[in-house]
Amino acid sequence: MKAMGRSNKITKLFIFIQIILYLAFLYFDIIGGYSMISSYIKYFFIILCLLYALINYDVTNKHRSRCLILGLGFTLVADYYLLLLGYHFEYGIIAFIIVQQIYGIMLDRNWRLVTNIFLKRFFIQLLITFFIVFLLNYLDLDIELTVILAIFYFINILTNTFRAIKVSMASKEDRSSALFALGMILFVLCDINVGLFNLSTYLDLSVTVAIPIIRITSLLMWLFYAPSQILIGLSIRNI
Repeated sequence: MKAMGRSNKITKLFIFIQIILYLAFLYFDIIGGYSMISSYIKYFFIILCLLYALINYDVTNKHRSRCLILGLGFTLVADYYLLLLGYHFEYGIIAFIIVQQIYGIMLDRNWRLVTNIFLKRFFIQLLITFFIVFLLNYLDLDIELTVILAIFYFINILTNTFRAIKVSMASKEDRSSALFALGMILFVLCDINVGLFNLSTYLDLSVTVAIPIIRITSLLMWLFYAPSQILIGLSIRNI
């Protein structure tokens, strides 16, 4: 009981600190002019999600705990390239692909068969990616490596989100599954805004259209992304 009480206190403290950080970087993003301060707050926010998962490692469900911790660890790597470094975006996307592959393995409940399931899923995701890239090439659109990686990543996250929702609906008493599923939904909403944010790079949009899209989506992506990582972190416990 003491351990449970301690874990609950840590959870409340974690949520409280994250809310403060969330409001802080949203404030800086809204008023503008403090992009570096906002970026460091955001990165610290993600670090705390990983630390929370490490503190609440569940020895009774090692498969899930290890996958969540590994996933949040690679999320830190991805955000380092995409948020702090500002270049080599392809490395950040690759790190996020690894995150989604790890979460896919976590959702494979019969982990003894995980290799066969993983390889089949990975192959299907690759086929869908190649098909989409073929269609885009057929339409004479300029396809860079980052775009191909982003397409593959988005197929990954959509697959995992659909599967996470199915798992949470199948085991309604398992709140951790519901938290993870909700986190993945918010994750997808974030990525949709990331895609819209980069739309002007690949489409010939007028300034009057591009600027509002960039301003709104740059705010919305972290409005969704930060809560998604909190929920994914919290899903390590059946709180």
